[in-house]
Amino acid sequence: PDLPNPKPQTPNPKPHDLGLTGRLKLYKLNMEDSINTDLGNSTKIVILGASGVGKTSILNRYVKKQFVDIVSSTIGVDFMKAEVELEGGVKRKFTIWDTAGSERFRGVASSYFKGAVGIVVVFDLTDPDSLEKCDLINDEIRNFGESDAILVLAGNKSDRVKECKVNDEEAESKSKKMGAKAYFKVSAKEDEGQIDNMFKELAQFIENQEKVGGTKSGKGGGNRNDGEVLDQGSQNQEGDDKKDGGCKC
Repeated sequence: PDLPNPKPQTPNPKPHDLGLTGRLKLYKLNMEDSINTDLGNSTKIVILGASGVGKTSILNRYVKKQFVDIVSSTIGVDFMKAEVELEGGVKRKFTIWDTAGSERFRGVASSYFKGAVGIVVVFDLTDPDSLEKCDLINDEIRNFGESDAILVLAGNKSDRVKECKVNDEEAESKSKKMGAKAYFKVSAKEDEGQIDNMFKELAQFIENQEKVGGTKSGKGGGNRNDGEVLDQGSQNQEGDDKKDGGCKC
């Protein structure tokens, strides 16, 4: 007898396009799973700043001890691990989250503030607009960040002296307005230990605050006061960095 015609096969449906926002959310979930399973007892640090200020370059200099002239823009978030030794031989592990500076990633990046006990906000010393954008970033920190997270401000590209358009007074004023613990002037390209020192001092700030129960990683309450600078740090440079006839960057 004639066999019946086989049932036509249903074609495979085309994959649904999640769009940029959907892809970023999926990326975020996958990244969180990866990081949370490997976080251990490390301290979470977040680096923020406008696009192009050199956040990834600072992180590469700190962790990998290298500088790459051309760095592609961070999409969503990336992270690296580091360890810093403090006074008395105390060692602290960092998981440092490098976030995208582009505005279109802001809605996703804001969720990465959760659990961060240290925040580094970076601006470009040759671009005054990047310093002004720190106000918007600070608003995000207030809205999404931990109330007791320790904040420091970093002015990058200090090697470009002739192109510098932000002086020390302006940067320190912004640091005070943001409630930062300290302002650091750094160069990812020609670093002479300033970046190591910045992260070491940030770690010491966190360590000191934990000793008095001041951060969530230390099971304590918050004590970050917006608008008050508790310590300007040791990187407010003097002498050779203040060039005659140029901006003091």
